[in-house]
Amino acid sequence: MRKTLTDVLILLVDDTEPFRDLLPLRSTTNHVIGEVGDGFEAVRLAEALEPDLIVLDIGLQGLNGIETARRLRKLAPEAKLIFLTQESSVDVVHEALSLGAWGYVANTIGGAKRWRDSRARPRRR
Repeated sequence: MRKTLTDVLILLVDDTEPFRDLLPLRSTTNHVIGEVGDGFEAVRLAEALEPDLIVLDIGLQGLNGIETARRLRKLAPEAKLIFLTQESSVDVVHEALSLGAWGYVANTIGGAKRWRDSRARPRRR
């Protein structure tokens, strides 16, 4: 699937399918290679698809996002994790970041807008 060294393979893990559709992650260099709504399926797909980036909700049914992240860290240690979730308690944010997450974004309407805006800004070097 990978075409160039700059291609990014993304796995989206959120139990709200309409929200997954709102994320502006698809581009000529970003490839959403899987979309799932539960942690068990995320672990299975991460092993099979080897994504570079996993966008992960915390409030998943069955295997929650924190436990999913723990398993993903062991299975796919090179994959970057970004939590995109409605959960905003300090303890949960701290736990997510302690698992090596690249970021943590509240998935409110404002959070989705901040995500979109941050992707549009040029990065400083």
